[in-house]
This record gives sequence, structure tokens and C-alpha cells, in this order.
Amino acid sequence: MEEKHSERYKKGLHVGHEIWGAEFDEMMKTSREVDPDLQRYTVEYVFGDIFHRAGLDLKTRSLCTVAALAVLGRRNQLRFHLEGAVKNGASKREILEVLIQMSVYGGFPAAWDALSVARDVFTKLGVKD
Repeated sequence: MEEKHSERYKKGLHVGHEIWGAEFDEMMKTSREVDPDLQRYTVEYVFGDIFHRAGLDLKTRSLCTVAALAVLGRRNQLRFHLEGAVKNGASKREILEVLIQMSVYGGFPAAWDALSVARDVFTKLGVKD
């Protein structure tokens, strides 16, 4: 029997694919295997409702997300969203400026940890100055 998805879910999948492509599919598959409800809530609410809202473009939303995750020290999610920020058009300089700004509010240890993750992402994606 074919699974029915809400419009929110479909919008969320569209946004996720727009940002991360096949990588998003893999992450959703993995999370669905562990907990299908949390996966559905994430797709519907985070990407279908919040990321899909008018008012901020995806690049700005990505930079805001990077800032929050850097301050919170959420390295795994930060890695994923740094890749998304690059794919949404954020430059290396813009990302670094966000991380420097977060050193004021989250502290230097959080900023240095985020910088380490950013270095890995820049290397992986071949991001230059």
C-alpha cells in the first residue's frame, strides 16, 4: 500500500532536496529507520513549515541555523547545516563572520569548535576564499 504524505511533508521534502539533494534522502532514510515519527515531524515542521516560510531566503535561514548550532555546540547538525549554507550560496567569508560573531555570544570554545567543523566542511566541498 502506498504511503500518503501531507502537503507539509511534501513541501519539506522539496526544501530538503533543494538544499542537500541525495544527502537529505539518506539522512531521512536513516532517521526514519530509527524513529519514523520524529523523522516526519522534522520534515513537516522544520523544512515544510519553517524553512518554507516567506520573509527570509534559504541562505539567510542557513546562516541563522549555523549561528544557533555553533553556540549550542551541536557539531553533527552544524556540519550538515554548514554544507547547506554553502549550497544555499553562503560564502566562506560570510560563514566565518557568523562564527566570529558567535564567539561573543557563545564563547570562544564554541566558536573554535565550530571553526573546526567549518574547516572540514570547506575542505570536503572544495570551498576556497
